[in-house]
Amino acid sequence: MTDEPRRGRCPAPVHLGAIGAMFDDCPTCNNRGTLDFRPWSKDDEAALIRLWARGMNLAFIGIELRRSVPDLLEHAAILKLEERHGPTGYILHIGPMAPNPLFGTRADAEEMNR
Repeated sequence: MTDEPRRGRCPAPVHLGAIGAMFDDCPTCNNRGTLDFRPWSKDDEAALIRLWARGMNLAFIGIELRRSVPDLLEHAAILKLEERHGPTGYILHIGPMAPNPLFGTRADAEEMNR
């Protein structure tokens, strides 16, 4: 293991390569393009819970809290926040198939012949 801090990509739009944004400075990461994972304070946790409950975009939450999206997702899982799914307009939503004995679990011959 290394002693370097974990890092994630800065969620600010300036790093997406858009022509208009390429000349702007990034106040979120000071133009480094990455953000270090750092310990969570109670205020940061409260803000994450509040913004998550409002359904805010992960990039927006990341900019507000000055954190990378992987850092947000990891801590949301620790806090057991509700999983995010795509908007209802998506054509396909892929989810676990566990309830289906043919696909989600190992099916035996009797189950297959029902």
